[in-house]
Amino acid sequence: MVLTWSNSVNYKNWDFGIVLRANIGNWVYNDFEASNVSKSSTASVPLSNLMANRFIFNDLGVKGAMSDYFVRNASFLRCDNITVGYTWPSLINNALRLRLYGAVQNPFVITKYNGLDPEVFSGVDKNIYPRPITVSLGVVASF
Repeated sequence: MVLTWSNSVNYKNWDFGIVLRANIGNWVYNDFEASNVSKSSTASVPLSNLMANRFIFNDLGVKGAMSDYFVRNASFLRCDNITVGYTWPSLINNALRLRLYGAVQNPFVITKYNGLDPEVFSGVDKNIYPRPITVSLGVVASF
Protein backbone atom coordinates (compact mmCIF):
# COMPACT_ATOMS: atom_id res chain seq x y z
CA MET A 1 0.00 0.00 0.00
CA VAL A 2 1.44 3.34 -1.08
CA LEU A 3 0.30 6.53 0.65
CA THR A 4 1.13 10.15 -0.11
CA TRP A 5 0.35 13.27 1.89
CA SER A 6 1.12 16.79 0.71
CA ASN A 7 0.19 19.90 2.63
CA SER A 8 0.86 23.62 2.52
CA VAL A 9 -0.08 26.19 5.13
CA ASN A 10 0.00 29.97 4.81
CA TYR A 11 -0.22 32.29 7.80
CA LYS A 12 0.12 36.02 7.22
CA ASN A 13 3.38 36.25 5.22
CA TRP A 14 4.71 32.83 6.23
CA ASP A 15 4.31 29.66 4.20
CA PHE A 16 5.08 26.04 5.07
CA GLY A 17 4.91 22.97 2.87
CA ILE A 18 5.59 19.28 3.46
CA VAL A 19 5.41 16.11 1.33
CA LEU A 20 5.32 12.67 2.97
CA ARG A 21 5.23 9.23 1.34
CA ALA A 22 4.69 5.83 2.93
CA ASN A 23 4.97 2.30 1.64
CA ILE A 24 3.35 -0.27 3.91
CA GLY A 25 3.98 -3.95 3.22
CA ASN A 26 7.22 -3.32 1.34
CA TRP A 27 9.68 -6.26 1.32
CA VAL A 28 13.33 -5.98 0.24
CA TYR A 29 16.17 -8.48 -0.14
CA ASN A 30 19.09 -7.04 1.86
CA ASP A 31 21.97 -8.01 -0.44
CA PHE A 32 24.49 -5.96 1.52
CA GLU A 33 23.76 -8.02 4.63
CA ALA A 34 23.76 -11.31 2.69
CA SER A 35 27.14 -10.49 1.17
CA ASN A 36 28.78 -9.68 4.51
CA VAL A 37 27.64 -12.29 7.05
CA SER A 38 30.25 -14.97 6.46
CA LYS A 39 33.52 -15.07 8.38
CA SER A 40 35.60 -14.85 5.24
CA SER A 41 33.94 -11.69 3.93
CA THR A 42 33.67 -9.60 7.11
CA ALA A 43 37.42 -9.48 7.66
CA SER A 44 38.02 -7.16 4.70
CA VAL A 45 34.76 -5.16 4.61
CA PRO A 46 35.33 -1.48 5.46
CA LEU A 47 31.73 -1.10 6.66
CA SER A 48 31.81 -4.17 8.91
CA ASN A 49 30.78 -2.09 11.93
CA LEU A 50 27.28 -2.01 10.37
CA MET A 51 27.15 -5.77 10.77
CA ALA A 52 28.19 -5.86 14.45
CA ASN A 53 24.85 -7.15 15.76
CA ARG A 54 24.26 -9.74 12.97
CA PHE A 55 24.60 -13.49 13.16
CA ILE A 56 27.81 -14.53 11.38
CA PHE A 57 27.75 -17.74 9.31
CA ASN A 58 30.75 -19.94 8.56
CA ASP A 59 29.84 -20.28 4.88
CA LEU A 60 26.55 -19.43 3.22
CA GLY A 61 27.17 -20.92 -0.17
CA VAL A 62 24.78 -20.32 -3.04
CA LYS A 63 21.72 -21.81 -1.33
CA GLY A 64 22.14 -19.66 1.76
CA ALA A 65 22.52 -16.41 -0.16
CA MET A 66 19.48 -17.19 -2.32
CA SER A 67 17.22 -18.08 0.62
CA ASP A 68 14.55 -15.79 2.05
CA TYR A 69 16.56 -15.36 5.26
CA PHE A 70 17.68 -11.91 4.08
CA VAL A 71 14.25 -10.68 2.91
CA ARG A 72 13.29 -7.89 5.30
CA ASN A 73 10.17 -5.85 5.98
CA ALA A 74 11.02 -2.47 4.51
CA SER A 75 7.85 -0.50 5.22
CA PHE A 76 8.68 3.17 5.61
CA LEU A 77 7.49 6.74 5.98
CA ARG A 78 9.71 9.15 4.04
CA CYS A 79 9.61 12.93 4.08
CA ASP A 80 10.45 14.07 0.56
CA ASN A 81 10.44 17.82 1.08
CA ILE A 82 9.93 20.52 3.72
CA THR A 83 9.78 24.19 2.69
CA VAL A 84 9.49 27.30 4.87
CA GLY A 85 9.33 30.81 3.45
CA TYR A 86 8.55 34.42 4.27
CA THR A 87 7.25 36.97 1.77
CA TRP A 88 7.47 40.75 1.90
CA PRO A 89 4.58 41.72 -0.41
CA SER A 90 5.47 45.36 -0.98
CA LEU A 91 8.92 46.85 -0.75
CA ILE A 92 10.34 50.02 -2.33
CA ASN A 93 6.97 51.79 -2.84
CA ASN A 94 5.17 48.59 -3.94
CA ALA A 95 7.69 48.03 -6.74
CA LEU A 96 9.27 44.91 -5.27
CA ARG A 97 7.91 41.68 -3.84
CA LEU A 98 10.56 39.57 -2.07
CA ARG A 99 10.38 36.00 -0.77
CA LEU A 100 13.07 34.22 1.25
CA TYR A 101 12.76 30.48 1.66
CA GLY A 102 14.56 27.39 2.85
CA ALA A 103 13.94 23.84 1.70
CA VAL A 104 15.16 20.42 2.79
CA GLN A 105 14.89 17.36 0.55
CA ASN A 106 14.88 13.87 2.06
CA PRO A 107 15.19 15.06 5.69
CA PHE A 108 14.12 11.79 7.36
CA VAL A 109 12.91 8.21 6.91
CA ILE A 110 11.04 6.32 9.63
CA THR A 111 11.46 2.56 9.25
CA LYS A 112 12.46 -0.61 11.09
CA TYR A 113 14.47 -1.78 8.06
CA ASN A 114 18.12 -2.29 8.99
CA GLY A 115 19.62 -1.71 5.54
CA LEU A 116 20.63 1.62 4.07
CA ASP A 117 17.48 2.50 2.14
CA PRO A 118 14.12 0.71 2.32
CA GLU A 119 13.02 2.24 -0.99
CA VAL A 120 14.70 0.33 -3.79
CA PHE A 121 13.10 -0.12 -7.18
CA SER A 122 14.51 -3.57 -8.01
CA GLY A 123 13.55 -5.18 -4.67
CA VAL A 124 17.23 -5.82 -3.91
CA ASP A 125 19.11 -3.43 -1.61
CA LYS A 126 22.71 -3.52 -2.77
CA ASN A 127 23.52 0.18 -2.33
CA ILE A 128 26.46 1.17 -0.19
CA TYR A 129 25.53 4.87 0.05
CA PRO A 130 22.29 6.30 1.50
CA ARG A 131 20.34 9.05 -0.21
CA PRO A 132 21.70 12.51 0.56
CA ILE A 133 19.93 15.21 2.52
CA THR A 134 19.87 18.41 0.46
CA VAL A 135 19.37 21.87 1.99
CA SER A 136 18.53 24.86 -0.24
CA LEU A 137 18.16 28.55 0.54
CA GLY A 138 16.65 30.92 -1.97
CA VAL A 139 15.39 34.37 -2.82
CA VAL A 140 12.57 35.16 -5.23
CA ALA A 141 12.23 38.79 -6.30
CA SER A 142 9.32 40.07 -8.39
CA PHE A 143 9.43 43.58 -9.87
